[in-house]
Amino acid sequence: MCLGNSLPVTETWGPPRLVALDIDGTILREGQPVSPRVLTAIANAVAGGTPVVLATGRSVFSTRPVLTQLGLVAGEVVCSNGAVRMDMATGEFRAVHDFDAAPVVNQLGELLPGAMFAVERLTVGNLLTSGLLPSQVEPEWLRHVDLVTLVAEPTTRLTLFWEGHTAEELSVQLNGTVLAGVTYNLDPVGPWMVAVAEGITKAAALEQLRAELEIPIEDTLAVGDGTNDIEMLRWAGRGVAMGQAPDIVKEAAHEVTGTFDEDGLASILERWF
Repeated sequence: MCLGNSLPVTETWGPPRLVALDIDGTILREGQPVSPRVLTAIANAVAGGTPVVLATGRSVFSTRPVLTQLGLVAGEVVCSNGAVRMDMATGEFRAVHDFDAAPVVNQLGELLPGAMFAVERLTVGNLLTSGLLPSQVEPEWLRHVDLVTLVAEPTTRLTLFWEGHTAEELSVQLNGTVLAGVTYNLDPVGPWMVAVAEGITKAAALEQLRAELEIPIEDTLAVGDGTNDIEMLRWAGRGVAMGQAPDIVKEAAHEVTGTFDEDGLASILERWF
């Protein structure tokens, strides 16, 4: 099946020289182990010498256990929708983009009464406002703080949850609202929003890494399923959407693979590895 840029599946392309993979809904589901088939496909790509870069909306703290599951120990990982690049071997932060969350939280608080917030602090973990459960954001390294403490320092990622509302209600209420100094994505399923510094995306971080590695853009592969993957799929030489992805994500891709339950990621990687 082909959508988006409409490169035919049968076209001679590859193997990719850089592989960028979303985590949730692409590699795994929260609380479940990685499928053996997907695990093998990723391991084969790494064994073949191809850089495999996880590009996720997750924080660094929540991403590290996934690296362990996959056995990834070298290269880089892109976290917080592109706001953080980390060296997997050393834990060194190669790039960090933060922003002042205070004006954004004030603006959103007026637009979305009752909204709850969380922010990422690289050396601390995530801080969240009262009412928001740790399990609703990410289970690792979380503590409740008041709103003043939440926005006292710059953050790499701001998360919003509008309890008691739907994803559609959140989208309608925001209605394309411009939030100064940030780029944000809305969850298509739940009343969630994630904001990072303006201009920061998975694609922007991957492009910087690609240029450093001197890999031609046409030799890059990206696979994802979320609205925060749209720029990444358009950026890649070959962008592949998971089968369960929303239509807007599929339309950004060159190709649509099988669903998560069908090991759609593995079926793509197995073409070359």
